[in-house]
Amino acid sequence: RTQPSAAGDAAFAPPERAQTYCSAPLAEGDEGGSRVRSVTVLVRHGARSGLHVVGSGGAHDSWSQDADDWSCELGHKLERRVERWTSHYGANLQPATSDGRTCGKGQLVARGFRQHLRLGAFLGSRYGRSNWNATARSTNYQRTKASAAAFLAGFFGDETPPATLAWREDPATEPMFGVEGEDGRGIYCPAGARAAKAQLAAWRAPPATAVVREALPGVMTDAVRPTVLADEAYSRACEQNRPLCRGDRCLEGPALETLLSLADEFYARRYGGAAGGTTAARLGMHPLLTEILGGFRADLAGHGPR
Repeated sequence: RTQPSAAGDAAFAPPERAQTYCSAPLAEGDEGGSRVRSVTVLVRHGARSGLHVVGSGGAHDSWSQDADDWSCELGHKLERRVERWTSHYGANLQPATSDGRTCGKGQLVARGFRQHLRLGAFLGSRYGRSNWNATARSTNYQRTKASAAAFLAGFFGDETPPATLAWREDPATEPMFGVEGEDGRGIYCPAGARAAKAQLAAWRAPPATAVVREALPGVMTDAVRPTVLADEAYSRACEQNRPLCRGDRCLEGPALETLLSLADEFYARRYGGAAGGTTAARLGMHPLLTEILGGFRADLAGHGPR
């Protein structure tokens, strides 16, 4: 069908899982109450512009040429807040744009800032906003650092909260990247890298992939992981209320649901598969869990603020 306008498509109805992905609900859980002494919150970044644009033949096309319709405009009020956080933490938290409006790839967008403000406020209301000695660790991306800053502002209800925000410049020393070794990121672990590569090599596109190939001819090839297309599909559904399109062909309805299911299956095998995924995931989590446990032990041994 005809590709929708950049303003969105009133006729487009994203699957329920996409709607949940776009605005994850906050539900009351077992936060532990006032007796809690130490808390670690491990959370992903908020909504962002896409990371991939796949063109004809499965080629990863230029972001600036093929994704010029992602808006990173924050609005005056939010932009002023981000400027204050940037000054407070000494990190540029503004989304990178080519013209003051158009997103670069993987940039935290306005919805992403608001998601973490809301999440921080939710947990602040459960744990109490005072008497916390808060530190935040992030990977060295705008989307993750800005998410952390928004979370802290929401938690403390303060534009300059009593907290620190740190990140590691060298991705090879960052345990949050795991041990797979992709693009030189993560803790060096030969066994983990071998297991991860073996699992990726074992991936074979399920028969259902034909549904996606038929909907977008020439785009979904054997060389394209379903997660790459799903990344763009989720981002467009969340930020533009429109399907993923190439030319006059769009992916929606059962075909879109099939793609998202294929992406789930890919990740389930990548991190839980028998060909090496489970082994790689266990090794990958070890450095990060060691860091988290070390933080708990240090907090329990101390006598200062929570």
